[in-house]
Amino acid sequence: YMEQAKLILFQEVDIGSRSSSRRVSNKLKPMIAAPPMEIPVNRKGLGQYMVNNVVQSVFLTNEVESMEISDRDRRYFVLHIPHLVTDTAGEQTQEARDYFRGLWYWMKEQGGWQHVVDWLLTRDVSEFNPGEAPPVTDAKNILIERTRSDIGALLIDMADDGAGPFSVDLVRSQGVLDFLMSGEGKKYMVRHGIDTMPSITKLGTEMARHWEPLRLQHKKRVYAVRNGAHWSAQPYASREVVMLQGEEQVP
Repeated sequence: YMEQAKLILFQEVDIGSRSSSRRVSNKLKPMIAAPPMEIPVNRKGLGQYMVNNVVQSVFLTNEVESMEISDRDRRYFVLHIPHLVTDTAGEQTQEARDYFRGLWYWMKEQGGWQHVVDWLLTRDVSEFNPGEAPPVTDAKNILIERTRSDIGALLIDMADDGAGPFSVDLVRSQGVLDFLMSGEGKKYMVRHGIDTMPSITKLGTEMARHWEPLRLQHKKRVYAVRNGAHWSAQPYASREVVMLQGEEQVP
């Protein structure tokens, strides 16, 4: 379905469990935005081949937690329509019936289709930059917060409080693990109902979903929980000094 497609409409999106949501979200990334400039197509009897990545995708859903989006996402523009079309019994409300009846009358009997096409064709898009990230909406922030993992919510909480190694801008996963093993860190785990100490790999994976990863010397990795643009321009040595200052706050 990706070949010769410019617009794909996904209806009634509900990816399911958190683990499956993350897998599907990762698989969707290549087709949501470019790069990659080409995407693979698999057709029976022809084998895999590449086509230009020009597709635009629209996802429609009634679910609040329809798919997982990370804090660092630059692909999705999320809109929420707050109006209810059904009541608690699942019946369409009178307000909704009146709205859609009027909308279809306008579209079919009063030239609504032509007005919509004319608006799209004459809209000034000269200042639109397809390379920019889409605007961040309240709906997107809610979706990000609602679909965070338990570990992700724990990390955000500690970062917001400036706890332990999060007292500075640059944090590494080992420093976070050391803090969680301390008495103060365990209080955060209790607050979030986490009984098992997360592995350093799990912490690194979750941190990469929320903050920009930066390099240190010897291929070590640190995460910029604040002021990422500033620290990305700083030398390795300066980053390491700041990170170690934060780890000194671990009891």
